[in-house]
Amino acid sequence: MSEKSKLPLALPENGLQIAAYRATGEVKPADPPAHTLKSPRAYAVEIMDDWGGAKNGVHYTAAPYLREMCTFHSWSGYAGAYDDPYSVTRYFLSNASTWRGPVARRIKKELREIVKFE
Repeated sequence: MSEKSKLPLALPENGLQIAAYRATGEVKPADPPAHTLKSPRAYAVEIMDDWGGAKNGVHYTAAPYLREMCTFHSWSGYAGAYDDPYSVTRYFLSNASTWRGPVARRIKKELREIVKFE
C-alpha cells in the first residue's frame, strides 16, 4: 500500500475527514457521529417493514443488498473482502427504483445524504 493510501485528508468543501483510500482510488468519508445516524441494519429493518409488506415484496435485484445491509451494525467495517456499508447501500439504492411511497422517499433521501449518492 502506498503512503498516499494511508494518509487521512480533509475535504475542504465539506470538512469531512477521508477515512480510507482504497486500491480503486475510491474514498469514503469518515463516519458521521453515531448519535445522529441510524445503522445500516436499522434502515434495512425499516425498509423490509415497509417494502416487504407490499403486494410484490422486495424486488429481487435489491434483496441481496438489503440482506447485506442487515449485517452492518455501524457505518464502519467491511463485509467480505471489498464491500463496506457505503458501497452496499449505493448498490441497494441503484436497485430500489420500484420501491415507492412516502417512507421510500424519506429513507432513500436519508441514505443518499449519508453515502453521497447522486
